[in-house]
Amino acid sequence: MDLGLTDRACIVTGGSRGIGLQVARQLVAEGARVLLVGRGEEALSQAAEQCEGDARTVSWLALDITEPDAGERAVAACRERFETVDVVVNGAGMSQVRAIEALTDEEWQAMWEIHVMGPMRLMRAAIPEMAGRGWGRIVNVSSSSGKRWPASCGSSPAAWWIRPSPRAAGRARRCSTRPRPACPCAGWPAPRRSPR
Repeated sequence: MDLGLTDRACIVTGGSRGIGLQVARQLVAEGARVLLVGRGEEALSQAAEQCEGDARTVSWLALDITEPDAGERAVAACRERFETVDVVVNGAGMSQVRAIEALTDEEWQAMWEIHVMGPMRLMRAAIPEMAGRGWGRIVNVSSSSGKRWPASCGSSPAAWWIRPSPRAAGRARRCSTRPRPACPCAGWPAPRRSPR
């Protein structure tokens, strides 16, 4: 399948394992150039090898996306390696499944930072460049847990709150930058219930 991603420069957070790594591998297979972003250098190095690309197509950056300047740093690194930023996949995440009364303020804040603030900062850093060129794609990875809150208090509900305002969405549409949520889980989308 040709997704039209040949030579597109992509940033994938959470790229050292799980969904992020699988997305990165598929992007490389489609001919894209990928910057893997994650916290562990060793895991990122191994992930880069699994992507079956070379130094011209796959690179990595050890970075905690919860840091206030992480968005700018990831975009700058992608520009330095690939000269542009075309695609952002916000795939970093964590999960703590337990009752809301057992979730501490510190744990909630940590999940807020990784699922909301990190992706928002990266989008804020990448969109102006995409808008300037008139093309870009943003994918925010979440799960259906965000629709079942508070059953799994913590991770995905926060990610579902990242939705562009009508004004921001309109600006993105005009420059062909398309922010989209993605919920990669079995059974999604849920079957519609018949009307009663």
